[in-house]
Amino acid sequence: MNHNKFRLAVRPPGDDPSGMRLALARSAQNGTPPSSKTVATSSAWGGATGSQVQSPGAPAPAVAPASVRNVRARGVAFRGPHAGEENRFLLEERTTAFDDGTSSRDYIWVRGQYALVVPVSDSGVVFIRQYKKAAGQTLLVLPWGEIERGESPLDAGRRELEEETGYSFGAAEVYGPFYDLPDKSTGGHWVVVARNAYRKAAPSPDDGERIYGTELIPVGQLWRHHIPVLMHVGALRLAGL
Repeated sequence: MNHNKFRLAVRPPGDDPSGMRLALARSAQNGTPPSSKTVATSSAWGGATGSQVQSPGAPAPAVAPASVRNVRARGVAFRGPHAGEENRFLLEERTTAFDDGTSSRDYIWVRGQYALVVPVSDSGVVFIRQYKKAAGQTLLVLPWGEIERGESPLDAGRRELEEETGYSFGAAEVYGPFYDLPDKSTGGHWVVVARNAYRKAAPSPDDGERIYGTELIPVGQLWRHHIPVLMHVGALRLAGL
């Protein structure tokens, strides 16, 4: 993959759902040629050196285009122990008025951001077998999880990888942010490519994650397997696998 198609973004957005849009806009407004830059990783991991952070070269605009007159939003939250992020499933009723006199009303799923890890060890790519409730199946997936408040995508990726597989890594390439469903959700992903993953401890997944084992797939055999989640296929391709 030609990584020159990606522009530099060195500051991950915060907890504000609009943070990803602002980060993408800053990247889009950068008129200079893309270049590599090393940013310091958290001192929470003693051996960390740095990570390359890039963002899409053709991101969605962060501000309303000229044809949009105004946007009004009203939050609708469903709370409960099984509602997801912080026990809250939040929808936003968003009304958009356009200059041609038309308008639209949509429900937007307000979500945070996630770290999706591509862990490559000496033995192959580290996957997990995890039951996914909406699919109703146990799927072959990459480790991933929510980026917590105040946490960097790199640290979130390492934490999730250690919890779900027992593997860890040193420095890594961090790409993003990427939208999941830009018409329906504010959520998005950062892709953490760890090319030096190693076994550190036994897995310790969170309660209710329904992980049924770790699977190492040699790089040369990767595409003989069915990988059913499209964004995971994209992350593997982004890693050049």
